[in-house]
Amino acid sequence: MGQRMLTSEDRERIREGWERGDSTMDIAYHIGVSQTTVYAELRRGMLDEYYPGGDRRVYDPERGERVYHENIKLRGNRTPRVKAAP
Repeated sequence: MGQRMLTSEDRERIREGWERGDSTMDIAYHIGVSQTTVYAELRRGMLDEYYPGGDRRVYDPERGERVYHENIKLRGNRTPRVKAAP
């Protein structure tokens, strides 16, 4: 699987799967991304509240997307630097 940016629809599918109790592996398979991508997105979008039953924290796709874009701004410009001629 190659790298790609998650869409709003992907984030909503992560929320639906997580809320249902699906494993991160199943969620990743159905969206077409790596399990690591799902873990990272869940980390970004987790709230300090739990779903009924108390075993999983609530994932908010809007928060996940907002944090993702904030992180992009914080990392700055990633264009390769050109070495000066000697």
